[in-house]
Order: sequence, then C-alpha cells, then structure tokens
Amino acid sequence: MRTALVLLVVTLLAHGGPWLRSTWAGSEAMRVLIAHEMTVSGDLVVPRLGGETIFTKPPAHYWAMSAVEQVFGLHPVVARIPSLLAIWWCACVAFGVLARRADRRTAYLGALAILCAPSMLWHGAFAEIDPMFAGASAVAILALLDGAAAGSAKQLVFAGLAGALALLTKGPPLVMFLAVPFVVALRMSPRLVAAAFLPALLAPCAAYVLVLLGVLSDGGSTTQAAAVAASESVGRIALFDQDSLLDLPMHVLRSLGASLPFTPWLLGVLRDRDPSPLARIERACAWGFLGAVLVLVVVPLRPSRYLLPGVPLIAFATARRIAAWTRESSALPRAITVAVRGVVVVAALAAALLPFLPYPFPGRSLPGAVALGVVALAVRTRAGAFALILLLPVIGLATVARDRESYRNLGVRDEARLAAMMRAELDARGIERFEIWGHPGEMFAFALDPRANWRDRLAREVTTDWLVARWLDGQASDLDPSQWIERVRLRGRERSFVLAERRR
Repeated sequence: MRTALVLLVVTLLAHGGPWLRSTWAGSEAMRVLIAHEMTVSGDLVVPRLGGETIFTKPPAHYWAMSAVEQVFGLHPVVARIPSLLAIWWCACVAFGVLARRADRRTAYLGALAILCAPSMLWHGAFAEIDPMFAGASAVAILALLDGAAAGSAKQLVFAGLAGALALLTKGPPLVMFLAVPFVVALRMSPRLVAAAFLPALLAPCAAYVLVLLGVLSDGGSTTQAAAVAASESVGRIALFDQDSLLDLPMHVLRSLGASLPFTPWLLGVLRDRDPSPLARIERACAWGFLGAVLVLVVVPLRPSRYLLPGVPLIAFATARRIAAWTRESSALPRAITVAVRGVVVVAALAAALLPFLPYPFPGRSLPGAVALGVVALAVRTRAGAFALILLLPVIGLATVARDRESYRNLGVRDEARLAAMMRAELDARGIERFEIWGHPGEMFAFALDPRANWRDRLAREVTTDWLVARWLDGQASDLDPSQWIERVRLRGRERSFVLAERRR
C-alpha cells in the first residue's frame, strides 16, 4: 500500500503539468461531450454525440469519465483522472511483478520508467482513449505472462479482465500488442491460459456485444455500427495507399521515439537467450511492442500515440538491465558525459537569454532551465545520468510546455469570446437546431453549446439547416458553397468561424 501511494504521488507530480491545464486539447472535448451525454441520458450501452449514436470507439472510457463527472463535476482536470489512474495502475502492476521476480530496486526503476517515459508523459494526461487503453493493455499483458509463468489461475483471470477492459476501451488494436505475449503464455501454461485467461477476456466483451445488438435492434442500425467499427480498426488497412508508403520512414522514427530512452537496453533484451521465466517475459514484452510496430506498417494514419501501450512493455522489459547498468561504478560513457555537459550549456544559455526574449510568459521556463542545469551539474554516476534522462521531459512539460500553453490560451480565450458572439447571432435569428461541424476548437464548442451535435470529420453528413464551422483558407472548412450559404463570419486571433445556412 505504501508503495502504491508513493507511485501515485510520483504520477501526479510527473504528469501534473499537462494534467492541470484548464483548457481542452486535441479531441478531449468530444470524448467529454459523449461521456456527459451518457451521464445525462443514463444510457451506458450506446455512446451518443448530439443525440445520435457514435460507434467509433467502445464505451469503457466514457464509463470512466461519466463516473468521475458524477462525483467531481465537469472540468478538464477531472476528466483526465481516469487516464492518470490507468497509468498509475500499470506502474503498480509492473512494480509487483518485478519485485517478485527481480528485486525492489529494479521494481522501483521499472515503475518510475513507466511513469516518466517521454511518450507516456507526452500523451498520458489527456481525457483521451489512448492512455486508459495503454494502461489496461499493458496490465493485461504483464499479468498474463507472469500468471502463465507462475501457473496462477487467479492472476490469469485478472489479466483477462484487464484485457477485456482494454477491448471495451479501444477494441481490436489490443491484438497488435497481445499476439506475441499470448503465444509465449500459451507455451508456458496452455491449459491455464485457455481455461482462465480467455474466458475472462472474451466473456465481458461478448456480453456487451449482445446487449448492444439488442438495443440497436429496437431502432438502431447494426449495419452502420459494424461498418463504423470496421473502418475504425481492421478496415483501415484498405485505406493504405502511396502516401502511406511514403510515410513509412516517419513511422520508423516515431517508433524509435516511442522506445526512448530504453532503446540501447531493448536491443540487449532482443538478443538475450536466457531461458529463465523473467527473461522470457521480458522478451515477450519487447516483441509485443515490435509486433505492433510491424502491424502498423500496413495501416495508414499512424500517430505516435498508437504505440503508447508498448511504452510500459519496453520499460518493463529493460528495467533489469537498466538497474544493472546504474549499479556499475565505472566512469560514465563518453557519449553520456558529453550529453550531460550539453544539457548544462543549453540550460545556462536559456537561463541567460529568457529574460530578454520577447516571450510573454517566461515565469515557468526560467526556473525550469535553472532546475535542469542544477540537476545536470549534480550528475556524477550512472544512476544520476538515468535520473536526469527521466527528469528532462518532466521538467520540460511542467515549465516550458506550460508557458507555451499559456501563450496559446490567449487564442482559446478569444475563441470563448467568439462563441459568445455566435451564440448571440443564433439567438437573434431564433435558431434552436444547429450542428458544429468538424473540429472548430474545444473551448469554442463548449462555450457555444455543450448540447450541440458536434460531428467528427469521419461523419460529414449534416442533418440540420444551420451549421457552425471553422473558416479555413477562404472557405468554411471545405463546406460546399453549392449547398451552404454563409450568413455570419467571425474573425478571431487564431481561428475564425462561420454560420452557414443550407440552400433550399
């Protein structure tokens, strides 16, 4: 329990910068709107946006956000709690497995590496599906491998339930990461895996599908649900084209970035032939990540967050080797010494120049640069060097990234003002039914009307006669002028918006 509390504090501190943002980012607001509608309607089976069913993702993440909303209310900080708890849960499970099979130093290092991995920090503290999916997927895989190695039916049932949560969060992408670990677990304990893990994995998902089909048969479209689900998962392979092929070098770079800073030790894991249970678990985790990288080669639209479930697997797989490396008393490798000195120089230059730069919010960046310089100066050992590697992104996100977010928030506040003006235009025209098309900006959409149907770009058909959209490059978000008449245009600091009426 004490270790879990320590890891929880580390989670909150490490992810505090992104977590405490008071504004929405990316598609957070769309997820929150779906969860909010689930809370208001009481329908926990079919996610809806603007009163219409939306099948792009399963409902588990919306369940979690609906639960925290009912307890703490509707706020960006609150909506990100499920993501943080999923990351913390994953670190706790990794700690438990490593503490039993290695030692507590390795366990702490592995858990901290999960919490402070750059990719996890960059994508973790968001009210999005990927962090919760990553945490549940990694927990399922680690518990599956550990349970199979120990011959523990209880652990395999736990792994199956975690896997079911992952499937009910994002669906088939779990298979990319689970395929190799599942084969390894089957070889270690085939009967137990079949008798304990598979039923716990499949039964909740099968039950949900049956209930969903029952609900849709009362008036929904099972064909539409199946089509959207396919286009959001395996069906995306059919979209592979020449541009997807040209993006492969960038996919390789994104994959390498997701494996940092563990890449040097990861290569050692892949070359290892140790037959011990822990070594087999480590190799299965490493190949689980690489398996997903290979699958994504044939899938277009491969943002780096798709590889997020692999980050805890890599951190776990390399923890024992990193712990051994940090124990060595020999001098720091020359490359690391040069890198540490480079951090000191860059931090000193930043601290000297920031007060004189025309930057509106240097308040956090300046102490951040000083802190990085002080930490780098204190590095004398390998353990200190690895601590610096973990602290670099933590300090950067809490300082420089927060300043950048504060600067961008000027535009966000401008969007709230434009939303109030657009609301006045709608009221003056007596317009009650309208839709917000595409991604006009989360703050704008919330300030305009949280109940409005906010359509994703995956669903372009509009059912109302009035539409609010962003103004881009001289035309309103690709709206066809033969079908829509622009009635109002509001120009903002960063974004502009139009109110359009359907041609009759």
